[in-house]
Amino acid sequence: MKSFAILPFIASAALAAVANVPTSIVDADKDVSDAGVSKDQIVAKFVESSDGSKIYAEAVGDPSNPPLVFVPGYTISTMAFDKQFENETMREQLYMVRFDPRGHGQSVMNASEDAHKSELYADDFKAVLSAFNMEKPVFAAWSLGGAMLTDIIVNIGTDAISGYISIAAIPYIGDVLSEVVSESTMEIVPGMQVSNSTDDWKKNAISFEDSLFYDPKAVPFDFKAALIGAAAQEPSDVTKIVIGREQDSDKFKELIKDASIPMLAINGKQDSQRISGEAIVDSMKKYWSEDLITFTEVDKAGHAFFYDQPEEANEQFRAFTLKSTGHEDQIAAANNNGASSAALPSLFALSTLLLSAFIL
Repeated sequence: MKSFAILPFIASAALAAVANVPTSIVDADKDVSDAGVSKDQIVAKFVESSDGSKIYAEAVGDPSNPPLVFVPGYTISTMAFDKQFENETMREQLYMVRFDPRGHGQSVMNASEDAHKSELYADDFKAVLSAFNMEKPVFAAWSLGGAMLTDIIVNIGTDAISGYISIAAIPYIGDVLSEVVSESTMEIVPGMQVSNSTDDWKKNAISFEDSLFYDPKAVPFDFKAALIGAAAQEPSDVTKIVIGREQDSDKFKELIKDASIPMLAINGKQDSQRISGEAIVDSMKKYWSEDLITFTEVDKAGHAFFYDQPEEANEQFRAFTLKSTGHEDQIAAANNNGASSAALPSLFALSTLLLSAFIL
């Protein structure tokens, strides 16, 4: 932990260079609730899971507020949710955590199949909640990250979360992939797993990252480069395992049938990685009570609709979290500031910028 303590000072220099905002990364030995740590500062930690693996996580906001946990998708890191962490209203009303699942971002990259057992993913979730003193959060998972829902429900129970936000997500790994994932995406994904051709990998990685957005040309080059960099650090064996690991989807479906977990299923209307938003919901209605499902789509938005249209997505995330955690009376109390003008880049993005500086 001592070596990690210097990162806030490195981050401060990077922030001064690229964003002209106050230091936002706080020493990992502190908590959001500690004196001197504001709701506008990010606390970053490497959390130890049950098998000793280190899981990277960040938190922002007031710990007394309703909790919301974000998990990114296939080959992506926590930086995906920068526009949510930047949002002033969400920081004021919610307590947000985002973390890299094992095999992603800055978390452990173990290529053993035993290291990707369902119960370990559930243990990772518990370890992150414990590290940030969270109880029964709303779980918001993007794309492949949604498969962790099955790990949580099967291994911890239906009382582990207060609500679920399906961010164009799949709820488990298996037959659902062919039901909701577009053919074009199914053709790209194998190319993300090659280990004997750098050119093939780069071509598919660029195609995959571009397919995330409504208008890839409008996305800053640095951000897209950082996303590709996050994918590049994953060993090809790990990239294969995380999308093919075993889960007990039958048990998940049986447990969900008797549960009362509200779900917000939200998608980008122009999402090229999904057959359609309706396809996801139709698949889940087979075992999830339709009365508990709220389905909505965001126009002029792709797979990463929360990046393409952050203000609309953030309002959906905020309102659903408040309602699911029993704070519905606060929904109308939001200010209209939208995303804060002070950007809070993720530590991973900052380290990417610093690495580039050293290389150049």
